[in-house]
Amino acid sequence: MDELTGFVDKTGNKWDMGRYASLLGPEATIQSFRQGNLNGMVEARMTLCRITEGHSGNTCSVCLKWAGQVVSLTGDVPGFPSIEEAREEGLFHPGCIHNIQIL
Repeated sequence: MDELTGFVDKTGNKWDMGRYASLLGPEATIQSFRQGNLNGMVEARMTLCRITEGHSGNTCSVCLKWAGQVVSLTGDVPGFPSIEEAREEGLFHPGCIHNIQIL
């Protein structure tokens, strides 16, 4: 049986298994932290949050639109985009420096 040494993702990036594994753990931790923040805010019946600005101007072009913006946690607050809408547009991508914060 041949050994799996790497793969190509859907965007054409080539990954070796060592590099992928070294990024997977920290990314899963960050995503879990974000989701925990979101769950806590929803459980506390909060309706709005702010997307953090980032660090030292490191906001990427995908997240630029969302940095500092107030969003609806549940999507049912008129006049505010939902956090799900932001995610669908690419916010919180792998390596993303942004989080959510209480207003």
